[in-house]
Amino acid sequence: MPPTSTRQRRQEFPEPSSIVAFPWLGGATLLPPLTGQPSCLILPPGHSAMRSFTKAQRQAIERDLRRLVEGEVLFDEISRVLYASSACIYEIPPLGVVLPRHAKDVVAVMRYAHERDIPVIPRGAASGVAGQAIGWGLVLDFTKHMNRLLKVHPRENFVQVQPGLVLERLNEALRPYGKFFPPDPSSGRFCTLGGMIATNAAGIHSLKYGTTKDYVLGLDVVLANGERVWLADEGDPLFQRLTGTHPQVASLVEGLRHL
Repeated sequence: MPPTSTRQRRQEFPEPSSIVAFPWLGGATLLPPLTGQPSCLILPPGHSAMRSFTKAQRQAIERDLRRLVEGEVLFDEISRVLYASSACIYEIPPLGVVLPRHAKDVVAVMRYAHERDIPVIPRGAASGVAGQAIGWGLVLDFTKHMNRLLKVHPRENFVQVQPGLVLERLNEALRPYGKFFPPDPSSGRFCTLGGMIATNAAGIHSLKYGTTKDYVLGLDVVLANGERVWLADEGDPLFQRLTGTHPQVASLVEGLRHL
């Protein structure tokens, strides 16, 4: 069961686990320790802080990340071009791409990026039309490895999911139980649950069933400084920031959802 405290620190990271983070388009997120209120710095495209990196700097960052994570690290030009666009009209080539294999990879990337003031842009299906999945920093793609339905609790009426799980796959798994996840965006066949949390996805039946934030019970998150905490829906302002009501400032780790 998840911790009862809304901000309980996790000293151990049991597997399987899941993480996702959703900074704003091209934005750098800065978050102080949990002793104070969260804050974020939003940098629009073209801002002077959206610096370029030399070839030597990119190679050094790539080498560092390969030592830190077990997932794939992609810094080649083809990958950077592929991840420069999404369903929106913008194109912003990233510094590089990481495909995290587990929670520890995400913690390592967030901590590394925080120490060097490099933005992190977590990415799901990239189906958003406002540019949420692109940016000039490090892209974290959760769709390859962190895309599992961890547990189904039909009697208690909730599930535990990883952020890269596609909505349609979740509902297919729930059908034998006579359950479904109510928010139904038009991109439901391919959008990921992490992206749905970040944007508070809705759908044509939202007047009857509500939106995604109405079904999120708890989030296991990694903050921008690499700290991992549990958040629950108890009026916590940081929890509200992570469910699509504000620009995002952290990385989410395990989701509990009502059915």
